[in-house]
Amino acid sequence: MTDRPRYQGRYDDESPAGYRHMEHRPALDELKRDHLDLLSETRRGFYDRREVVMWLERVSVRTFGLLPSGFFEWIGGSPSLTAIFINDAERRNAMVQTDEPFPEENARALRDWFVESWIDPACADAFRYLAEDATEYNAEDAEAPDPDEQGAVAMRPVLADFEDQQTAALRDLLDGEMSSQDVVSWVAETREATDRLLPREYLTVCRRHPTLSTALGGGREWFHLRAQLAVSGVSVGEAKFPSLLRLMNEATREVAQLSNEGVELAETPDQTPLSWN
Repeated sequence: MTDRPRYQGRYDDESPAGYRHMEHRPALDELKRDHLDLLSETRRGFYDRREVVMWLERVSVRTFGLLPSGFFEWIGGSPSLTAIFINDAERRNAMVQTDEPFPEENARALRDWFVESWIDPACADAFRYLAEDATEYNAEDAEAPDPDEQGAVAMRPVLADFEDQQTAALRDLLDGEMSSQDVVSWVAETREATDRLLPREYLTVCRRHPTLSTALGGGREWFHLRAQLAVSGVSVGEAKFPSLLRLMNEATREVAQLSNEGVELAETPDQTPLSWN
């Protein structure tokens, strides 16, 4: 009598029809919980543009960089699209800059559309690719780690550390009020947060370009330009400095160490079914 194959949490050609053996896989449990939190907060919306920018970074990490990098520029670089994710009516209407009101029920319907069309499919892809190499434990294995005691994304400390670096770099950028030395430190931490994808002349431009250096050292009155640097990049002379979120997303994909073989990243659409009246 031969041993039965050990099924690994997915359908197997040799397994009985319809049978799926579920091993204990804490990394998948942790990622599933992160995904549920991500989907819930997306549907609820956010108070202001700053929160939307920070949310986009969480989307990138929790989907292992599998969303197309243009997605972040598409959302964050358009006031009309960003407004969809604002759940404060006054701020949302001010962002759209139209005489027509932008009702919350319409904004919520569009957020649901984004969840169904973009966020949830990316979460599903990330879950599927993690399932290929997530460590399995038998139910009685006393050494199996407890997901409830983990703070790391998918129980990958290296990915959690990377997320912390990205969060800190974005927060410092959006806060502004940097001294000349602060800018040096911020560029250094941003290089780490983008896995050194930052252009080599980035520090020179940040310190010497009058408008950019003023924005980094300024307060709330310069927030718009700093947010633009984060989500869609800025042009300095003939040079185009890329979106930091784009670079962070590309770096996340590498740090997550997912095989891109067979992975087809969706193309960012040109338009969205925008309608609020």
